Amino acid sequence: MTVKDPMVIRTGDNALIEFINHIQMKAAGCDISNTALFTNHSPGLPKHVTMRDIVANYIYPNTLKVIRVTGCDIKEALERSASYFKQYRGGPIQASEAFTTPKPQHYNYDMWEGIDYLIDIKRPVGKRIVKLDYHGRPLDMAQKYDVVMNNYRSGGGGNYSM
Repeated sequence: MTVKDPMVIRTGDNALIEFINHIQMKAAGCDISNTALFTNHSPGLPKHVTMRDIVANYIYPNTLKVIRVTGCDIKEALERSASYFKQYRGGPIQASEAFTTPKPQHYNYDMWEGIDYLIDIKRPVGKRIVKLDYHGRPLDMAQKYDVVMNNYRSGGGGNYSM
């Protein structure tokens, strides 16, 4: 669960992020969660984990919150996260300047567990979520779902007003 390349973690399934999301879901008693790799300097977790290792990865004193949101809210949040990436035109995948300038805001890119989704970064911002399923079926945009996340995000932090 070590971090060698933060962009690799942000563009696919990753054991560290899945571990954090699963802990959050177990603690909260719900089956959808989101979290972020807060900084590009997160080292991940070594074989023998200390409190220092945990704090090096989860650098903010956030608490967990469960909020009830619609499927539409989840899709809007995923689109917000998908705006983290520059529109892909070949070459290395890059973060958008909105997330790097004037200061790095990697903590505003969320990765979710409990839903299956696919982001197409070749598409324009706002139209990048091309698959969004829950328990093997398309997510119902009108249905309400309980989602666990940190208190910063649950309060709309990072322009997640939905």
